[in-house]
Amino acid sequence: MQRTAAGIVGEKGSVVFSVMSTDTVYRALEVMAEKNVGSVLVIDDETLVGILSERDYSRKIILLDRGSRETAVAEIMTSKLITVGPETTVTDAMELMTEKRVRHLPVLEDGDLDRRRGQGGDRRSAGPHRPARALHNWVGPDREHIALTVVAGR
Repeated sequence: MQRTAAGIVGEKGSVVFSVMSTDTVYRALEVMAEKNVGSVLVIDDETLVGILSERDYSRKIILLDRGSRETAVAEIMTSKLITVGPETTVTDAMELMTEKRVRHLPVLEDGDLDRRRGQGGDRRSAGPHRPARALHNWVGPDREHIALTVVAGR
């Protein structure tokens, strides 16, 4: 039996952090540094609208000599997300990540965010870094890195 995204997510119980598209890039970087993660989901009104990664920052802020304190997350986030479902096999996920040249692959269940409250309670009251569900890093058999982000309940 092949491993699935749900299987990996089930093995690794941690929290992924999010920001709003109106937050500054600097604030998103603070969250990433504080939580020791390389990306944050961008969630507005309980809707996943994008993802912001260290790669987005380096290519769209540093290399273009822009200011992270003045730039909104919405201006540089990746909004055309490639996602998979929990039943997606790890092999298929890795192939998709290679083909689409992405490093973070959100795992959605029924194409929607979890309406139940995960760890951290109500996202609106959780402060500027609202916990979603889980971020999981896993190294595959060929040593490639795969990051699966759960944004829906199981």
